[in-house]
Amino acid sequence: MRRVRLGSGPFLGAIVCTLAWGFACEIPCEAATKTWAVSSGNWNVTTNWSPAVVPVAGDDVVIGHSLVGGPISVTVNANTANLRSMTVDPRAGAFAAGNITILVNRKINIVDTGGVGDLILRPDAGLTIDFQNSANNQALRVDKKIQIGVGYTPTGGTVNFATSSATNDMVFDFDLAATDATLEIGNNVNVTMVLTAVTTAGTDAFLSWISIASGSTLTVNCQNDTGVTDHYMRLTAEDAANPGRSLVHL
Repeated sequence: MRRVRLGSGPFLGAIVCTLAWGFACEIPCEAATKTWAVSSGNWNVTTNWSPAVVPVAGDDVVIGHSLVGGPISVTVNANTANLRSMTVDPRAGAFAAGNITILVNRKINIVDTGGVGDLILRPDAGLTIDFQNSANNQALRVDKKIQIGVGYTPTGGTVNFATSSATNDMVFDFDLAATDATLEIGNNVNVTMVLTAVTTAGTDAFLSWISIASGSTLTVNCQNDTGVTDHYMRLTAEDAANPGRSLVHL
């Protein structure tokens, strides 16, 4: 005898099979897409998402203007599950465009899931994407690709990976395993990253290659407010998936 249970709650996103001889197996479904649905709110509130479920491991997260218009503010008030990807798009969708601010009060985890672990940012002229934090040592982890203004041609736009307070630090775990994370910036975008030394491990941003297209800038601001002097953005020896690629392409 075999029972197959499909439903909500802890079994959502998986098929749970209970076999007569006592073994259990869990068959994961394909990644689900969770879309931000309100102008302002906390990450871990179900009604702030469509469908109304907080993102779980393996999900693709979209924060943009398909369901809500104008400025958007997302407060990450609990560590996220291990997301497959996150797309942040301040351009107009079904509703009006507007700046997007993500307040990182806990850790965002975008991890290698079947070869995907990507942060996709899509700024454009007059539009800004801000990653900020208001508490020490909160982190943004991205295992694979960081793409900014890629796949279309921006005519401007700004992305800030920074802190909201001079006394607080953000930890960047760009490729925690230091293997093949990449940073690709398309045309005409200004990107700023504040690397603030902290007293714990994890401040290094390991990248296998960086590509910056025409008209764009990447500013890395190494500030020190904790009395620690190490700030690192490290390029690893080679991108394993693309042997022979130069580490920095301008």
